[in-house]
Amino acid sequence: MCCRVKAGMLLAAVVLLTLSIVSVNCQLSLLTFKFTHKDAKTKSEGTTEMKLDDTNMNLVQNKVCFVAEPHRFIVRINPVLDTMEIIPRSIALQNNTDGVRSCLPNKMAVTCSASMCLDVSECTVNAMVSCEEDSDLTSWETTQMMEISLRPASGGLIMTACLERCDDSVKAGPSDSDASDQGSDDHGLSRVATGLIIAGAILVGALMVIGMVVWKIRDSNSQMHPRNCHKLTCAK
Repeated sequence: MCCRVKAGMLLAAVVLLTLSIVSVNCQLSLLTFKFTHKDAKTKSEGTTEMKLDDTNMNLVQNKVCFVAEPHRFIVRINPVLDTMEIIPRSIALQNNTDGVRSCLPNKMAVTCSASMCLDVSECTVNAMVSCEEDSDLTSWETTQMMEISLRPASGGLIMTACLERCDDSVKAGPSDSDASDQGSDDHGLSRVATGLIIAGAILVGALMVIGMVVWKIRDSNSQMHPRNCHKLTCAK
């Protein structure tokens, strides 16, 4: 009986020690996502960074180090809300989805300072921002989300896909000059609509004037008719 109790206590101690090591490693390991923004005109580049939170980092390190047959996983990045999360494949972006572009980097996709399973590691995931094409090299105004697919390999990570969803409504929106030409008046009507209203009013007014002239001519002819003549109005 005593031996069984000791064996149970030893097993519990080993489990607690293993969990504590996993927890420490997950908290100390660091996964940084580095995004490169490029101006198509000047060829200049700018970068922004986001770090994976501890909760998702625990999930990543468990997949890398403690899953017998690790599969790829997908990290969804929302740059506007500054959030990242691991999502299931069923809701992931597809290549044929409208507004989706590749964000695969030109340089090494993932670099790690050490194996996540053997030592405290600092890994960097590189991605190229494809939606932004203006001169603001840290702007996210046309990027809805990015999804990066990663696969564990030998204590590190390999990027298998990178997709970025652009906001087409912003890209296809009117330019400043178009907005100036098609601006609104004080009542919220566009200048085109206001012009149509004015043209319609002028046309109606012209038709009324023509109608009055025709009516006057017909009335004058009616008065000059022999049946309607009087001594003072008709010549003999």
